[in-house]
Amino acid sequence: NRGTIGGAIAHADPAADYPAVMMASEATFRIAGGTRRRTVRAERMFADAYTTALDEGEILVQVTLPAMQTNTGWSYQKLANRASRFAVVGVAALVTLADDGSCARVRIGITGAGPFATRARAAERYLAGRVVDNASIAKASERAAKGIEFLGDVHGSPAYREHLTKEMTRRALTEAAGRAA
Repeated sequence: NRGTIGGAIAHADPAADYPAVMMASEATFRIAGGTRRRTVRAERMFADAYTTALDEGEILVQVTLPAMQTNTGWSYQKLANRASRFAVVGVAALVTLADDGSCARVRIGITGAGPFATRARAAERYLAGRVVDNASIAKASERAAKGIEFLGDVHGSPAYREHLTKEMTRRALTEAAGRAA
């Protein structure tokens, strides 16, 4: 009945919630093993299903999340598996708005869709610098699926997970932008 954030991150379950949040938050991880100490960024931590940047003999000793900037909103949206509550697809979004309502910064982390958590960089690039409204969010969300090798299993086909990725991204960006405003 117990688990830790660090343990969940080191486990790297492709449907866990924390990896998407860590990606969107641009977390860093302090790793130790023997006399060696190193820091790994979230985007480099999750290599594959149940596989991280941890080497044999290393452990995760610290998780650091940077403070959110002013005018930043966040959201985590997922379609959960009813039995396990793990994400069929989960999307974490952080949006920072400039004074003119344009997107000063956006980070989007996706979990459950593919074999490991990833950033939706094409969606981030599209939204950056644009006025954040329903139209720009919809167009950014369409780009969220780029580069993901979608999983197919009893919980959903690859096409279904692709659809969920776009929809959960739209919901997460909408809520994050609303909170930023």
